[in-house]
Amino acid sequence: MAMFSSSKRESHRERGSHRGRPDEEVVSTIARDLRVEGTLSSSGVIRIDGTVVGTIRAEHRVLVAEGGNVEGDIRTQEAILNGEVHGSIVADGRVEVQPAAVIRGDITTPCLVIDEGATVCGHLHMAKPKGTGHPGPDVVKTEWLPPL
Repeated sequence: MAMFSSSKRESHRERGSHRGRPDEEVVSTIARDLRVEGTLSSSGVIRIDGTVVGTIRAEHRVLVAEGGNVEGDIRTQEAILNGEVHGSIVADGRVEVQPAAVIRGDITTPCLVIDEGATVCGHLHMAKPKGTGHPGPDVVKTEWLPPL
C-alpha cells in the first residue's frame, strides 16, 4: 500500500473511508497508547483500546476492548464492553458486558448481557425501547432462589 497516491480514488480507498457505502461501518479507534480528554462523537463506531476521560457518543456502537479505560459517560445504540468504564452507560439497543469488564456506574438499556467473570457495580435500568410500544419493564425485579 502506498503512503501517498496520485489517484484521488485510490487515496480515498486507502484511508479507509466508507462514505456512501452504508453497508460498512466506519470505526474510529483510540489506540492502546493514546489518552484522550474531552467529548468523542461519531456517527459510526468508536473502539477504545486506550484511555478516554470524558463523554463518548456514537450513533451505532461503542467498543471498549480489554485494557481500554473510559472515565466518563457513554451514550450509544449498542455498547460492547470488555475493559473498564467509570461512568454511566445509556444504550438504546443493548449492552454486552464481557468477562474482563469492570463497570462502575449505572447502565440503562432494554437488553443486557453480562458474561461470567464481569464486574458490574451500579444500578441497572431496563428501559423500554423507544418508539416500539414494547411493554418491557421499567424496573428490574430480582428474586433470590436457594441453591439446588
